[in-house]
Amino acid sequence: MAKEYDSDIVLNDLENFLFDSFNLFIKGAVKGLSKDEAEGGGSPVHTGYFASSWTAGYNRPKREPYEVSDQNRKGLGGVDGSEEWGSAYWKNLELKTMHVQQLECQKLTHLVHHLRVELSYLGT
Repeated sequence: MAKEYDSDIVLNDLENFLFDSFNLFIKGAVKGLSKDEAEGGGSPVHTGYFASSWTAGYNRPKREPYEVSDQNRKGLGGVDGSEEWGSAYWKNLELKTMHVQQLECQKLTHLVHHLRVELSYLGT
């Protein structure tokens, strides 16, 4: 008589293997990314304020104070590269302001059109 097969044993073994492999990968990645480039570790590429200011570690990251973050974003923080962040911040703010102004102009144009329609119904 054939031995009965239990698929739960295989699935549990597979799940344990995947969890262990993932944990090893994360530990290796953190170890490699937390070293300086001179020590053979990875180095973040300068791609923007938030993307280039990270570090790898096992502890939960601490948020910098809002005032410091705001100064750096605006290019006034004295951090290396903050001038680039500042120019991007001010350009984005200018584009947002222009967009809001265009929307307000469209709303006013729409309102004037409706007022003209209403006035035409009144016969004036």
